[in-house]
Amino acid sequence: MKKVFVLIAMLLITLTAHASYAVQILDDQTGGDCLTIGTWDTVTKTCTLTSDHVITEGIVVRSSNVTLDGNGHQITGSGTGMGVWTSGSNTTIRNLAIDHYYTGITVGRASGFLVENNTTTKTRWAGIYVKHAHNGMLKGNTIISGPNASQGIHIVDSKYNTIDNNTVLEPEYKFYSSSLILHGAAGNIVSNNVIEGYTRISSYFGGGPCCSNIEIFQNTLHKFYIWWSQDNIIYNNNILGQVNAYQSTGTVYNLTPDIGGNYWARFDTPEEGCFDLNTDGYCDSPFHFTDGVDYYPLTKPYNSLPETPEQAAELINDLVSDGLVDANMANPLLAKLETALTAETAGAALGSLGAFINQVNAQRGKKIDDATADELIAIAEALMAQF
Repeated sequence: MKKVFVLIAMLLITLTAHASYAVQILDDQTGGDCLTIGTWDTVTKTCTLTSDHVITEGIVVRSSNVTLDGNGHQITGSGTGMGVWTSGSNTTIRNLAIDHYYTGITVGRASGFLVENNTTTKTRWAGIYVKHAHNGMLKGNTIISGPNASQGIHIVDSKYNTIDNNTVLEPEYKFYSSSLILHGAAGNIVSNNVIEGYTRISSYFGGGPCCSNIEIFQNTLHKFYIWWSQDNIIYNNNILGQVNAYQSTGTVYNLTPDIGGNYWARFDTPEEGCFDLNTDGYCDSPFHFTDGVDYYPLTKPYNSLPETPEQAAELINDLVSDGLVDANMANPLLAKLETALTAETAGAALGSLGAFINQVNAQRGKKIDDATADELIAIAEALMAQF
């Protein structure tokens, strides 16, 4: 009989750890149900997962000012429901892999939220869904949709959010699919993302003007669609496929000449009408498309890697002139880049780029702005990947 009780106890522990149903995270002494999936810190109000879990109905973060930290672990569903749902203010969802739900992460009627460094896979509809939520951030997430999914990141009736540095693969279900879609959204910032498939800024199937004052910059967008939208700013993006713009009054596709417009893969060669006789990096003629015009279209992808010592010098000198790199750092940094670009062996190039990264890190926050240090290291790492 004792063995039977032991077996039953072990079975209950297994079910709690690996086949639980709805898990609620609350701001109380135990974090609600947090202890069934991880540890609860009452001071930071953080629930941290300690293993992978099968949670059929997902995790619900009900309290404000609470963090759900996946700690690199995965939760798995059965193709229905939401992996994580939150409606609290100032909640954080981070470092979590979410697999096989109808929607990966849902943020509803919340403010001040942060969703960062999560991966959603095999969702049946959307990776991340944000509705009636404001002043939040989606950052560093990766969205890999399932075979029937039509949405990657879907933002609805939400204002003043930042969507930054996310990667969204094209949904496999192609009919009216959108990797990134903004409906009824205003004042959002979309930056530094890689978006395969369609990026759509539009009303609900033509139901009147929907979106305004959205700033979109420094993204790689494969297809771009903007409809019934107004007063948006779209610049310094790499737009690699088709573009459709209709009834979007007041939307601009470039800023001043020192900042420029966008790179359009459909308009980057003389055969397509893009000449650069004065070699300023912009096509000499504007790029016109339906309901839109870019007066300073770029001849090369934005933030493309330097290929020659001259291009490296231009990069460093621009950063110095903008006050992001101390002038005394220009020559040491440039010397290492030039050595890498002209090296005869991969070993020499990699050694020089490694030294470049070390020097940037040593001067981070001192003679090199933090964000600029990140940019320079990313460039060096991209160059290293070519060898």
